[in-house]
Amino acid sequence: MIPAILLLQQTTRRFTAETSVMIEASETNDVLTDRSMTVGHDRLTEATVQTEADLIASAVLARRVIDKLKLEQDPEFNIKLRRPKPIDVFFSYLSPLHWIPASWLSDGEPAQAAPDIRASLEQSRVIRAFR
Repeated sequence: MIPAILLLQQTTRRFTAETSVMIEASETNDVLTDRSMTVGHDRLTEATVQTEADLIASAVLARRVIDKLKLEQDPEFNIKLRRPKPIDVFFSYLSPLHWIPASWLSDGEPAQAAPDIRASLEQSRVIRAFR
């Protein structure tokens, strides 16, 4: 019982939500009563709804939201900014990669990505967190 409580205190809380979006047609008419209105007027079609759904789920829109709200600087959305949990630190010491000397892993300085590439990678991580 105690190990289960300790494990539950260390796990990351995940919240899920569900939403509904209503898309209105630009002009709503009763097609059965006025058949002349069907030609030449925009109607709400499956393609229109799919386009709206694609826009809402697009990475471009997510990137704009992340930039505007600076979510890549928020630990709630960017896991790299969070403090490691004690159990994660413990497990990192158990990893065999932790035991390998740094001199064996690379010759000198590790390769660093350009700042704009690193920023793009951070944004991509935050975008994946939304999905």
